[in-house]
Amino acid sequence: MSRTRTLGDGADSLPDGNGAADLDNPLAAQDARPAVDGPQGGDVVLTVGNSMMGDDGAGPLLADIMTRRPVSGWTVINGGSAPENVVHRVRALRPRRVVVVDAADMSLAPGEIRLIDPRDIAGMFIMSTHNLPLSFVIDQLSADVAEVWFVGIQPDLVAFYYPMTERVTAAVDIVYQRLANWRGDGGFPWLAGDDGAP
Repeated sequence: MSRTRTLGDGADSLPDGNGAADLDNPLAAQDARPAVDGPQGGDVVLTVGNSMMGDDGAGPLLADIMTRRPVSGWTVINGGSAPENVVHRVRALRPRRVVVVDAADMSLAPGEIRLIDPRDIAGMFIMSTHNLPLSFVIDQLSADVAEVWFVGIQPDLVAFYYPMTERVTAAVDIVYQRLANWRGDGGFPWLAGDDGAP
């Protein structure tokens, strides 16, 4: 059973009860921000998610952090809720490695981080926030990229205009810190039953 809390379709009131968006939230317009492109042949982080839906903004938050504090050797591309629209940008960079980061409902405690076998992705994601299954994006990338890793962060609350929870924010920072010294699978545990490299 899922531990993720999903509230309404945007019609619910906000935590303060006023029903209005937080216009001072820098994550609110994050999906519209241009992604950072880098040199060919490096490593790419492709982030996925909707920054206006609470913990589903984990990927876009990582993109924002990497834009403000770049990690040597890595390029970040924020795919937002339609990552299939930026696959061509990832391919153009001819990366050696792509790490896809998104919120994933894995029935774990909020903020838990796991590597997930791409074959298990289709049935796992909060599909209302993605235009196409992420497995489609992974398949497209795998045709050209030697290493494609999927890092899932367990969300707690996914709802329009709610802030990201502290545990998920902390998990995003952990992923960011791991990038500088990424080796092999990045040192993250595999989701139970997933123990093979891509």
